Amino acid sequence: MKELRQRFVMRTISDRTLLVAAIHSGDWSDVRRLAHGLSGSAGVFGFSAVGLDAQALEEAIDAGEDKRRLLDLGLALLDRLERVDQTP
Repeated sequence: MKELRQRFVMRTISDRTLLVAAIHSGDWSDVRRLAHGLSGSAGVFGFSAVGLDAQALEEAIDAGEDKRRLLDLGLALLDRLERVDQTP
């Protein structure tokens, strides 16, 4: 399980880069896809806060929330992902 958790941590580094690009370009379908993947797997590896932030972003996109709200949620998720690789 430790190896799988480490793979998840490494994936978050890649996902964070992809999320930055998707948010910057306004590609909310890609943001949603990435958030969906994170919301489904984060809790399994002990990162429930990442999963909750990702789920909130995914749900906001699905609900058609305004761009400012999506940006706020996206930035919160990016901040949380940045801290994942610093977790022992």
